[in-house]
Amino acid sequence: MFGLSRLFNRSSPQDRFAREVMDRLAAVTQGTTYEYEPALFRLRAPDGKIIFLDNAYSECSRTSGLQRKKVLTSFLAGMAPSDIPADFDDARAHILPVLRHVAGLESVQLESKPDPIASIWAEFPMQPFSGDLAIAMAFDSENAVHQVGKSVLDKWQRPLDEVLAIALDNLRAKAPAQFELHAPGLYVSRYGDYYDASRLLLPELAWQLPVRGTPVAMVPNRMCLLVTGENDIEGIAAMIATAEKILIDDSRPLGSEMFRAVDQGWKTWQPDGDNGVHLHNLQLRMRASDYAQQKRALEHRMSLTGEDVFVATFTVAQRQDIERFHSLSVLTKGADTLLPKTDLIYLTILETKETVSVPWPVFEHIAGYLLEPLPVVLPRYRVRHFPTDDEMERLREA
Repeated sequence: MFGLSRLFNRSSPQDRFAREVMDRLAAVTQGTTYEYEPALFRLRAPDGKIIFLDNAYSECSRTSGLQRKKVLTSFLAGMAPSDIPADFDDARAHILPVLRHVAGLESVQLESKPDPIASIWAEFPMQPFSGDLAIAMAFDSENAVHQVGKSVLDKWQRPLDEVLAIALDNLRAKAPAQFELHAPGLYVSRYGDYYDASRLLLPELAWQLPVRGTPVAMVPNRMCLLVTGENDIEGIAAMIATAEKILIDDSRPLGSEMFRAVDQGWKTWQPDGDNGVHLHNLQLRMRASDYAQQKRALEHRMSLTGEDVFVATFTVAQRQDIERFHSLSVLTKGADTLLPKTDLIYLTILETKETVSVPWPVFEHIAGYLLEPLPVVLPRYRVRHFPTDDEMERLREA
């Protein structure tokens, strides 16, 4: 107890926030005692449940007074025991769809679940939507919103597709279209009910807006749906700039993909010209953020297992006089490495101080047998050995 007292008497605002959350959780969760893990800035319950504090701390740090209290109350409500009915008929009117950022969800799982690495799709009932996003289900009660997990879906004895269809109908009936003109040609949702992004799943709403050409959209966080037209260069530029600010500033970013309406749904889409470069650079920065989360989670797992494996960094770089960013990672001779998939690989030999940079497809063609894929959403490979001398010569030539 003395050690814990000393820990929370330190000046770190993160530690003080953790103490505040623990005190309030004791009441919300009927006296459950949580262990604080400062290195990962999270709480652990006796049953193994993990509560990550990063997002709540970030949101509370940007607010004060009544708004801060509201944010913290909402966060704590989500930690309370789930009140999802076991009978599907009692729950169906309160089921709504939510978009989830799969890489972020997987990083949480990597930090909180023991070996072996489990598939994110086996852990959570979700339907893939795009490269970054998946459609999950939430039970929206009076006090909190809880994601519907596999155990609840098993109790309901309903297939995922059926429950998602009901969730979409509930969302469609929840409120009429509410958009306002944010900039010339750019419309922003104004529902304010935390399901703005989910309305991307109702493409008919975007078709009702007076945009130039086929609708295109972005969902930078759960409270924002941006829509403009594919022929509106200024509208697309404003949409990317707005999404960038939200993605960088918000504690709960959702996705940086841009979507173009097609038939009764959406497909990922990239604009041409300067807008395309700006969007590519933004997406690469967000990918770097996702990989940083994954790196932290994998390093934590390695520390528990005692494995001596280097988790390489996904780095974003820019060549001189070239506006478009690229990604790179480093593979060092003699280091057992978990390598992210990047545009370039820097092959480094410390003894001779030599570094050879090669495009990923070239490395894959010449020494692809060294890449052992991990069962994770963000591509990462275990590389136990360095290319042979003959392979290095071919890579130098390439």
